[in-house]
Amino acid sequence: MDKQLKIWLENHKIKYKLYKHTAVFNVAEAIIQCGHISGTHCKNLFLRDKKIDKFYLVTIPQEKRLDLKEFRKMIGANKI
Repeated sequence: MDKQLKIWLENHKIKYKLYKHTAVFNVAEAIIQCGHISGTHCKNLFLRDKKIDKFYLVTIPQEKRLDLKEFRKMIGANKI
């Protein structure tokens, strides 16, 4: 954990638990490494609108699927 973040959390009396695990690249690997941790497990989707070279980071629960057609409509993009 970043030292400044740790100090900030402590100064603001925010309780936390730090979990460490090896890098994971998909939900299946994440379940193996982190399945024992309570709470909502998420996945991050890094998307790019090629036409205007714009990037999006979308975080959703691991069991959900992103409807790309609907997402494109929401952000007004032609192609992701």
